Amino acid sequence: MSSVLDIFLAIFTIIMPLFGGAITVIMFYYRDVMEKEPRRLVVNIFIWGLLTGLIIIAFTIPMFILANRAIKFLTEDWQIILVMLAFALVQVLAEEGLKGVVLWRKCFRVIKEVDGLFDGFFYGAIIGTGAGVVDAVAYSILATDWLSGLEIAIIRTIRIPGTHALFTGILGMYFAWHRYRNKKMYPGMIYAVLLHTIWNITTYIISFYLVGILFYATNFALLGLYLIIMFILSTSLIKYDRKNFPRGTEILQEN
Repeated sequence: MSSVLDIFLAIFTIIMPLFGGAITVIMFYYRDVMEKEPRRLVVNIFIWGLLTGLIIIAFTIPMFILANRAIKFLTEDWQIILVMLAFALVQVLAEEGLKGVVLWRKCFRVIKEVDGLFDGFFYGAIIGTGAGVVDAVAYSILATDWLSGLEIAIIRTIRIPGTHALFTGILGMYFAWHRYRNKKMYPGMIYAVLLHTIWNITTYIISFYLVGILFYATNFALLGLYLIIMFILSTSLIKYDRKNFPRGTEILQEN
């Protein structure tokens, strides 16, 4: 009976993030009220997000394994500092940088359908969602048992639209702004890295100092704040595009 339960939990743990990622993609797809993107293209970009997530996991997991071994030889204060640096600098910069490179090469150098700021945000969010799915699956599998893995999968699946999608969505917005209004791109990376760093450090502090209901309440309160930011930002982008790009691609070609 136990083996059957383990198999069920394993399958559910792996499938749930994929289901959550699909729901997130659909949500953003129907959020675009101006012009629906080609579905095949959306699926293609989502797959590139998954591949990006695999690359990210390939270097972040070994990095944290090495960090965990290294901190055993340090004092408690230095252990916290090392983990903070790993979370805030190495992992965040590498992750957002890689997602930014894939987003730029796949969406802004070859895709003509990006004809507004919301489209940039949309494709960035899709890349981020794909990477978030792999993140959720990987850390769930690495849990001590499938029951704890299921808990991790649930939490990380709920986080996907509010974190990974938001961070890379902001990158995509600034990429589109640069392409069509000649705005600088680096603020998008700064905001993405800053929000990601705040999330990681806060999550680490919450995990270290809070337990039980306080852990979940604080965690999801921060998630709610990020979701509000994403809703306000996406709504503002739609209004901006309606005003500045009312005819989509034709207007962009004229500019």
